[in-house]
Amino acid sequence: METPRLRDTNVQFWGMPGQFSVRVLQGMLDAGTNIVAIVTPASGNVGGADPYVYLESQPHRSLLPLSNPYFHPNIIHIGWERNIPVVEVRNLASSKTMQILADHHADVAVVACFPWRIPPQILSLPTAGFLNLHTSLLPELRGPYPLFWTFRLGITAGLTVHYMDHELDTGDIVLQKEIGFPDGIFGYEADILMAQHGAAMLALTCRNLATGTMSRSPQSGNGSYYPRPGHEDFRIPTTWPARRAFNFICGTAEWGHPFQIVGHDIDLIVRSAISFEPETIMQQTFLRNGSDYQIQFSPGLLHARR
Repeated sequence: METPRLRDTNVQFWGMPGQFSVRVLQGMLDAGTNIVAIVTPASGNVGGADPYVYLESQPHRSLLPLSNPYFHPNIIHIGWERNIPVVEVRNLASSKTMQILADHHADVAVVACFPWRIPPQILSLPTAGFLNLHTSLLPELRGPYPLFWTFRLGITAGLTVHYMDHELDTGDIVLQKEIGFPDGIFGYEADILMAQHGAAMLALTCRNLATGTMSRSPQSGNGSYYPRPGHEDFRIPTTWPARRAFNFICGTAEWGHPFQIVGHDIDLIVRSAISFEPETIMQQTFLRNGSDYQIQFSPGLLHARR
């Protein structure tokens, strides 16, 4: 039986076509959240185009996945299937864009991966403001790539639902949750896990907002901000534990950047991690067998591949 929709809170969903936004949106809809509009950014060069456009449903043309956009649905297709208006925004500073967003009469907007900074005049449109799903335990790891830095620093993964303000990832916290990653989880698997938990957190937040039981608290401390990773951020010292090196390589290999492993008498390039032994000690700093390496860390042994 379909879960009844929450009719006391009208929610505007902001996201991108990628799987993170898809899974968050689908999870919120399955939980009964009343999504009144979906907002997605334009891609490519839209200079001189209208500041926004409604995306209209197109007929199915083929059963082949390469020519049928519904074979791997994104948030646009979900909107079409659920009869939810889909707005592609091209200029957030335009008064026309502000008006069309206001016309949906959203009580709150939720953001699950959006590439542009949202101006204050749009943040103030919904009655209850904008809520963002951030993939770290704020105030730590502010910035656009928190999952990368979670793997890089070897720290506890987590999610935060927070209010958006004029700064970046600094607004009041509504909900937080630690997420346990198994050893060797790949980046796309971590995204799926985060999206599943995030959808439940956002749905709960909307329910609490509807019943007047939602709480919020300011972020404490100075926190930390990390930008887009650079070349040096794929450099791994052998002073790390082998477990940390293994999880970092597995979690970020999808970036397609080679990893440089450096230490005493060692400077190697690898592209993937096979396994690790947390306590093993060998006499050499590394052993090579064809394209595979055994590399001594502190502590543990990493099995990696060029």
